[in-house]
Amino acid sequence: MPPIVHKNIAIYVFSSGKYEPQGWLFGHGSIRRFAKDQKPLVRAYDLDSGDEVWTTDFSEYGFGGDDAGACLMDGKLYYSCFLGYSPRKEEGSSIAKGITAALDPESGKVLWLTDKYAVHSGCTVSGKDGRLYLGGYSRVDAKSNRVWCLDARDGSLIWKSDPLVRAIHVITVGQRFLFTHAQYQDSYLIDKNTGKIVSTLSKGYKCTRFTLSEPYLLGSNMDIHDLSDFHDIKLVSSGPRLDPSECIGAVVSNGRIFYTAHGSGVQVSQTCELKADSPPAPKRR
Repeated sequence: MPPIVHKNIAIYVFSSGKYEPQGWLFGHGSIRRFAKDQKPLVRAYDLDSGDEVWTTDFSEYGFGGDDAGACLMDGKLYYSCFLGYSPRKEEGSSIAKGITAALDPESGKVLWLTDKYAVHSGCTVSGKDGRLYLGGYSRVDAKSNRVWCLDARDGSLIWKSDPLVRAIHVITVGQRFLFTHAQYQDSYLIDKNTGKIVSTLSKGYKCTRFTLSEPYLLGSNMDIHDLSDFHDIKLVSSGPRLDPSECIGAVVSNGRIFYTAHGSGVQVSQTCELKADSPPAPKRR
């Protein structure tokens, strides 16, 4: 994931190790364990000098670090890391499948940590209004996948969602609901207060990065869904089809929609709202 910038420091989440040849390379959702020398690390660098400011090592809880994410909220850094579907037990290591922690972004000091709830592969952590949202590819109980909602004050569980296929990339926090995508199957609108699934939509997309610009949901190939009515979700615009991989999302800015195709690098800008009545002539580069 890209660095998180706080004041004059850039914060990275990553792993360090020589990696075992027998293979941890994934397959999200099929990662049984990571290499035993792979340390989950969070590190901050000074933006002016490039010097290391602090490093926090979470390897006492398990191995991994690549399948992790972080976010800033209300002056605190929140980190969540997947440590393996069946993590190995080693001397000095717990058997946690993942951890979530709150840190001071200026010192790296851990404010609280839980090994009960964490992202579960292929998803970062998102936060808003004092809550953290965790998703992933892997099951979190014997048979089902769920989204977890945590209290950012102490990491305690507020709710767990209805069962869903998976929740990849990120849990998007909207004004009225949460959105998450399952890849090749349903996407979900989830009630922010209860975790109940409000609606399912957009069947059949691949690893699409959706963009929420309420009341519209933008998918690959310029697809635009109107979410004004949960019971009557409509595809209001589509095309041109530029990207067969469907893995890249759109960007909404200043009344325009921008899209870059995954393989070809073709870039498209569409007008929206009032500007769509008098679009400018296309430009080519």
